[in-house]
Amino acid sequence: AYYRGYWTVQGQLDALYGNAAATPPIRYTPNGKTAIINISSFTVDTPDQFKRNIELLDDGVENVIVDISYNGGGNVGAVFRLFGYLTETPIKYHSQNPADGSKVTYTISSDYDAFEQYNFYIMISSVTFSAANLTASMAKEVGIPVIGQKSSGGASSIGMLQIPGGSVIRMSTNNVLSRREVLEDGTYVYHSIEYGVEPDYKLVSVTNLQLIQDFIESLS
Repeated sequence: AYYRGYWTVQGQLDALYGNAAATPPIRYTPNGKTAIINISSFTVDTPDQFKRNIELLDDGVENVIVDISYNGGGNVGAVFRLFGYLTETPIKYHSQNPADGSKVTYTISSDYDAFEQYNFYIMISSVTFSAANLTASMAKEVGIPVIGQKSSGGASSIGMLQIPGGSVIRMSTNNVLSRREVLEDGTYVYHSIEYGVEPDYKLVSVTNLQLIQDFIESLS
């Protein structure tokens, strides 16, 4: 299912830009009011690149869509830093260990100044995976609307294990990224995001700029 979605989105981007890898870092809807900033993976440089792109936006932009619809994941720390530019609200990171039943939540604040003059959205698809999947889950928790199509999931952090012979095995660990539900009695239930995150608003296409514009206009 992941690869079927990947090939679909890749084909749409290929048709628009000649090659999906050539997708512009910033795109605009026809009316110029919505900017779409493409993040194809999360690296340690992603937050700085995002800030530079925000500062390059045309005048008249009111809405910014963070496009992770073609993003298979990467550096989780970059995700935390990215949110520093999206909101002044501290974000929460939740994980659990199904082997021993332990659960943990961290509250993460940022020294960055958020670009509060824009209405932010997160756009996802079935390609959205791992750290990008976590981004969608965190966005929903702080009230940033998530649009697009259900993400593929991916929730078990990668770890390195050195075996006695000297080889190193790179494998999934028991650290499972999660969302936390607050019950009426004030207690919490943790839910794995292994099988994806549902968008708040579904879009038929995550590449059609006119459709995206019409959708954003329908919310105003």
